[in-house]
Amino acid sequence: MQNVLRELNTCRPLKWIKLNSGSYYSYVKVSKPDEFDYLLCSTLVQCRIEQLSSSPNYCRVFVTNRKMLPLDFRELLGPDDELFPSKFKEYVFKVFDLCLKEMSNRRLVKISTGSTCPAYTVEYKYGKQNKYIYDIDWIPCLEVQDCPDSYMEWKTKKLTDEEKSDCKILVVPKNLAANDENFELWRLSYSTFEKKIIRDKCKPDDRRVIRVLKNILTCENDHKIKRSSIFLHFIYQPFAEY
Repeated sequence: MQNVLRELNTCRPLKWIKLNSGSYYSYVKVSKPDEFDYLLCSTLVQCRIEQLSSSPNYCRVFVTNRKMLPLDFRELLGPDDELFPSKFKEYVFKVFDLCLKEMSNRRLVKISTGSTCPAYTVEYKYGKQNKYIYDIDWIPCLEVQDCPDSYMEWKTKKLTDEEKSDCKILVVPKNLAANDENFELWRLSYSTFEKKIIRDKCKPDDRRVIRVLKNILTCENDHKIKRSSIFLHFIYQPFAEY
């Protein structure tokens, strides 16, 4: 992963940082460690957001530092410098494609994903005759400078100001399929907060229960209940202040 970051930041103008994400880095991975999630955040793009009143976890994104950005990236921007998730995803995925090509690493192979998936997925093959495989998701995102309304709920969680300063409020290019205003929307992500709470505030027994519940859902192949719901209802609520 460090080689990928080095290639991105050597040849690409947006400048990226890597944020570990997913169940492996939250210590709640059910099976063997063969899947890894990384948020790749551009540090060059600055933006503000406008949340959707009917779906506060989704928002529109507007770039605030247009003049500082590469010309080909500026061409993505719409009226009022709005950045649409579909154009951002298309742009970044082309950058990732070129990065893989220039690295010429036969162990890294791109895997096709659905059009609504925000992740760029690769397989990393290793071991004798490339017998073993890691699935790796690169999820492009942007950091939000202003504080969204839904961030207020985090004030009820027992994270100190210092702990919160290590976390980032992000937006990922995952559009809400249908909304009344018919806008292209981004999804707000608090995954860095989630990881901090689960890793630093939960007891080992709490994490063990999460793994058991996740395993049950996996075995039942139940797609009606999102795994993130386990975190929201089982983990977040005990830390609320009443």
